[in-house]
Amino acid sequence: MKKYITLLILTLGLSKGLRAQDDMVHVVTKTIRKEMPASGISKINVQAEKAHVKVIGWTGSTIELTLKLISKNQSKSQAEADLKYHNYGIDKNQEVYNFSNGFVVNDNRSKIHSSLSAEYILKMPQNIALSLANLYGEIDITHLRGGVNVSLNFGQVNLTDIEGNVRIKTSYGDVFGENLDVSMRCEADKANLNLNHVKGKYQIESSFGKVEVQADKGLTLFIVQSKNTEVELSLPAFETFNYDLKTSYGNILLPSKYEGMIEKSITQKKEFVKSFNSQLKVSISTTFNDIKIQPYSTYSTNK
Repeated sequence: MKKYITLLILTLGLSKGLRAQDDMVHVVTKTIRKEMPASGISKINVQAEKAHVKVIGWTGSTIELTLKLISKNQSKSQAEADLKYHNYGIDKNQEVYNFSNGFVVNDNRSKIHSSLSAEYILKMPQNIALSLANLYGEIDITHLRGGVNVSLNFGQVNLTDIEGNVRIKTSYGDVFGENLDVSMRCEADKANLNLNHVKGKYQIESSFGKVEVQADKGLTLFIVQSKNTEVELSLPAFETFNYDLKTSYGNILLPSKYEGMIEKSITQKKEFVKSFNSQLKVSISTTFNDIKIQPYSTYSTNK
């Protein structure tokens, strides 16, 4: 009986080992590294697909790109074979560098049996402009001053320590920001925005998402035109801004001393318009959701 138990244990252990081997994913990569002079360059364009793109602004005098092309499959030979479907481009057109990746299939993508993706690490001088588009992936951008233009479908954008002009267009891609002093225009569809420690000017169009912003002293303009979007803004002080707030089928949540100034209609519209003779402006409109303004403290609910 003891022999049969030992044999059973060995058999179970062997089957688990075989299953573990079956579940093993092989990763095959090809890495391209380039160092290019930054003198005379005004802009860098990145066109990415299924990529994680990391952009770091620095004080160096060169542009450094590391592009890793990745193929994953349970079969190592298949992963190696499918690596050939990767395509990438690195070129220069006058004052602009262009970097890109994609996938090459003559008829359709059914020939690709592996999971293909890419990873960028781009180091560039802080004052050069960046234009970056990504389909299915994450974008991390830090320490840039020369202007940022981002287009994203399905993924996430992370901005840290950015100055200058920022343009963002995102669909199904949330945006996170930290330490921003920018003039931002953002179009967000089915995406959330979460921005902390921000200064400057912000004009946001949002649908079916949520906008959460914590501002520092230095915010001068905050405009949100949205539908089906909750908007929450935290400010250093409430009385330093002029307000124009409107929502339909939602609530306006303000410090308690101002809740009596909210106008309500029988059509479920609520409005708060108040001038503090300031050059600073907050204008927010939304539908089916709340607008919350709080001066780094609690707010009251007006229903």
